[in-house]
Amino acid sequence: MGRRIRKTLCRLLGLKSEGLTANEVAMLVEESRLHPNVIRAWYNEFIKLFPSGVACKQEFCEIGAQLLQNPLKSDPVPLLDRIFTFIAEMPVADTAMAWRNGHEDDSIRHDCWQYVVDSINGTETLGIERRRRPLSKKSTSTDRDSDYICPYITFAQLLCFLSTPLIGYVDKKLDWTFNVLAYDKPEIFWEDFQHTVSAIRQMRGSYAQNTKEELRSAFDCISRGRESIDKTRF
Repeated sequence: MGRRIRKTLCRLLGLKSEGLTANEVAMLVEESRLHPNVIRAWYNEFIKLFPSGVACKQEFCEIGAQLLQNPLKSDPVPLLDRIFTFIAEMPVADTAMAWRNGHEDDSIRHDCWQYVVDSINGTETLGIERRRRPLSKKSTSTDRDSDYICPYITFAQLLCFLSTPLIGYVDKKLDWTFNVLAYDKPEIFWEDFQHTVSAIRQMRGSYAQNTKEELRSAFDCISRGRESIDKTRF
């Protein structure tokens, strides 16, 4: 994808390479509860890694793999791939994407951004209602496949995703863990549990040490033999 298109996406999403303004930092502090100095440092690092201001899946996986690689025959890409898709599918309201001009401008900027992306992918004929509708946390895998998935993630999205397990309240951390394992479904199903845990093991270089039977035994223990694990049980 051309640099000009990516710069346009960056502008529409409210990102800029010269740094964050005080107001932007304040908004991100409110969203993430991280210290302003941490946010600025993370943003500077994000821009170094992704000079365009946004990260596509290939860049995210390649750079993430370099950062997470260890000598134990690890393969972080499967986990990074799932994390990227999870972040990209987060509802707009759950991210700090409206932190430049206020929340009332967010739907307009989102429509403009989605129009650019739809044009690139040849789907510009989609109705405006579909482009505006964020992905529901209650959606199923079928819903996910039929909805459009953003090919980029922003610094604000990544910041909010990472801040919860770092300094979030216990209930928020549990929600975060459940949503990652459930892969945005209302319940954790065996297939998603297996894929996510296996991807984590691959990242740590210990994939061969855990068989499918062992993972299934752990799942059955948590679910008490049921086909899925709901949030209450989790």
